[in-house]
Amino acid sequence: MTKRQRKPAFASLTIRIIQYIAGFFVLTFGVVMILRSGLGAGAWDAAVANLAALLGITLGTASALINLTHMTVLIIFRKSLKYIGVLMPIAGLGLTIDFWNIIVFGPVDFTGVTLFVKLVMYGGGLMLLTFGLALIVHANFIASTVDELMLLVMDLLKTNKILLIRLAIEGAAVLLAIIFGLIAGIGFGAINIGTIIVTITLPPILAFQLYWVGNLLFQKEIRSDFNV
Repeated sequence: MTKRQRKPAFASLTIRIIQYIAGFFVLTFGVVMILRSGLGAGAWDAAVANLAALLGITLGTASALINLTHMTVLIIFRKSLKYIGVLMPIAGLGLTIDFWNIIVFGPVDFTGVTLFVKLVMYGGGLMLLTFGLALIVHANFIASTVDELMLLVMDLLKTNKILLIRLAIEGAAVLLAIIFGLIAGIGFGAINIGTIIVTITLPPILAFQLYWVGNLLFQKEIRSDFNV
């Protein structure tokens, strides 16, 4: 992929680090909002939630286990130990998920909220999730493992069609979540109608977030790296 030059205001290493860390907090805030809405988690988040139920562990720990598996795949196919560096985003995701889910939202009872509030939480969570992902990817450090898998598949297929590749990856995660749920004896678990909606809508929303955040951070005269 073509590397673009950042605008001077966003070019410093300090700004990139702040952007990277902020991305994890924004992303996982969105994840937990969707989970707490009860309308169905996103594909990989449903896999994480169902694995947590299966093993009796926290969401953050389940996230780390899945992402460590992703890391192994990346190392094998990229033939590079540099992907051990994804241990940083793995830790970031795990810690921030548990921060929002246990410390911030843990004491809050969402059982009595109206459908309207749930829909607002769900929709807002989806926008925050994709915005956080865009911040992380455009920080130009190692992205989260799902994003690195997406980039790996794009490279292997020699395509920059992010929508189709992301959709395929999300579909695989839904299947994995169902398997975890059935083994755990909780049925589909965190899979609900909202999961289907996220799986279908996340790729185009993410592509849009990547586009406008990229235009904000990078020089406009260079074309976008991502095509829908």
